[in-house]
Amino acid sequence: MLISKILLSSLAGCCLAGTVGLTQVATPPKDACCAPPAKDAATGIVELASTQTQPVGKKQMSKAPDFLVTGMSNYGFDDTVQILKGAIEQQNLMVVHEIDAQRMLRMVGEQTKGMKQILFFHPRYMKRIKDTNPNAMIEAPLKFIVMERPDGKVMVRYIKPTYLFGRYEGLDEIAKELESITKKIVAETTK
Repeated sequence: MLISKILLSSLAGCCLAGTVGLTQVATPPKDACCAPPAKDAATGIVELASTQTQPVGKKQMSKAPDFLVTGMSNYGFDDTVQILKGAIEQQNLMVVHEIDAQRMLRMVGEQTKGMKQILFFHPRYMKRIKDTNPNAMIEAPLKFIVMERPDGKVMVRYIKPTYLFGRYEGLDEIAKELESITKKIVAETTK
C-alpha cells in the first residue's frame, strides 16, 4: 500500500503527497499547486530539489533531498520505455530487469496509467564497485521509473548515481561516470 500511495500521488499532479519511508510529503492547497520545476535546456531533465517534506510526527517543514531527478519525455509511454531500453544498450549497459508496476498495483485494486521500472547496470561496474568498496554493492543496479500521468504526459525518474555511490569511500569517480551516462540515457526521451 505504501508503494501505491507514493507512485499514485506522484502521478496526480506536479506535487507529491503520501508517505516516503519515514517522511510525509506535504500537499499544497488545490489553488496553490506547484509551478512546473525548471528544466535543464540541454537535457530536458527536471530536478525536484524544491519539493517540501514534513517528517512524520514532526510539524517542521524541510527541503526534500535533491537526489530525485525527473525528466519529462516527449514520447508516449510505450515509446519512452523502448527509447530508454535502447539508450541503455547504446551506453553499453544492460537492462537487468523490467518491472510492470502498473500490473502490480492492479493486483491490489489500484488503477493507474502506464508505470514501469527499468533496472540497468553492467558487470564491469559491479566488479569495480566490489573491488573498491563492497559495501556499495547494495546500490546496484540503477533504476528508472517511467510513469504516465493522468494527462498522458510521461515522466522518467531516477535517483542520482552520485547520491547512491558518492556516499561510499573511493566511489566518487564511478558515481560521476554513472551519473553522466544516466543523464545521456534520459536525454534520449527529450529529443
